[in-house]
Amino acid sequence: MNLYFVLGFFLVAALSLFFFADEERLDGLHDDVVPDDGDSLGDGSDSPEGDGAAAGDDASGSGDDEVPPDDSDVSLYDAGKKNTSRAGDGHVYLVQVGAKTVIERGADAVVSDLKRGGANTVALQVFSDEDYTGVYWDSKIAPVRQDILDEFILEAHENGLSVFAWMTTLDMGWIYDAHPEMRVKAYMRGKITEDTGWYQRVSPCSPRHREYARSVFREIAENYDVDGILLQDDLYWGSHEVFDELTKDEYFRDTGRVLTSGEIGTSKFHAWKSGKLTSLVKSINDEIKSVDPQVKLAVNVYYDCALDEPWCLSSFGQDYGALLDNSDYMAIMAYHVLSGESPSWVGDVARGALLKEAGGSEAIIKVQAVDWERGRNVDSSDVKDALLAAKTAGARNLGFYLSGRSMDEMGLDFNELD
Repeated sequence: MNLYFVLGFFLVAALSLFFFADEERLDGLHDDVVPDDGDSLGDGSDSPEGDGAAAGDDASGSGDDEVPPDDSDVSLYDAGKKNTSRAGDGHVYLVQVGAKTVIERGADAVVSDLKRGGANTVALQVFSDEDYTGVYWDSKIAPVRQDILDEFILEAHENGLSVFAWMTTLDMGWIYDAHPEMRVKAYMRGKITEDTGWYQRVSPCSPRHREYARSVFREIAENYDVDGILLQDDLYWGSHEVFDELTKDEYFRDTGRVLTSGEIGTSKFHAWKSGKLTSLVKSINDEIKSVDPQVKLAVNVYYDCALDEPWCLSSFGQDYGALLDNSDYMAIMAYHVLSGESPSWVGDVARGALLKEAGGSEAIIKVQAVDWERGRNVDSSDVKDALLAAKTAGARNLGFYLSGRSMDEMGLDFNELD
């Protein structure tokens, strides 16, 4: 994550606190985005926890360049052969890795570093970077930059690591660019605007995008031997971000009430809004498990929701319990530096999360290893203290984002926790 994400993070929370006091088929949507000229592909997107970005991070797509398909023979794995033994031994030690890191260093070097550092699970960024539009798998329904997923899975599996494909849900820039009517609109700085911060998201109330998102995750699950999917942290929806026509129309259809500024501040509205995000997560989970029930779904969530902060539903629209019921893991972003806290605070977040689950097997406590505001590593002793605080609190599953670094360079080793 970089400074833009950090500023956007606090802007979302601040503005949401203020507010706290037809359906077409996928083919139609796809035709609008991808030229119907055989296998040629369209344009890509933006995002945050990726390599050109950062750990809650940012990897937003930009350009108008089209990427022609790679006509080389790309072998795809049998989705029916999942590797369930890697992260299934009682704990998950997760590292999120950016696509550019793999391209620049090579899959073998990245995997070797993770294995030496005691990781057993890696979430590989497959969403679009900020500097170029295109995803990192061989897609037939999204613009492609490069397929790195196939080779990386093979290398990781050969070394005993589970692989999660790390992908956005609402921030898919090629959809955002082609369909302005789907864009999230927010009330900010005294006006209605599409400029909602780092992420360029489409409305969760777009039936067409909901269907398209399901197809994206189905494609990954069908064609790659992934052990799981990690949903990026663009899956949030502030109460100041509900001024698009799709949201207004769906709210009226669902409730019979007109969406007014008075409605936005009510607990009923917050529950309705969070229900829309939960419904999207459920549909993605159902989709990938219809392909293979062994594929796990992890959801990035903000620490506020694990702690039941009163502004969570208004600021982020993330209902922790409902999301937990419709996924396998909750990847909680317990970033102590970003939150102005000491490493021991991570233990408080872990305890809050563990109170919500049976056995503590669902929460992955993600700690901050990079200070994106200052562009430097968090001191390795602080990172270790944060990991130990979470583990002492009872967390079995731990993780962090390397943001272009290696575990060796950062002096991090999960083996030291055992």
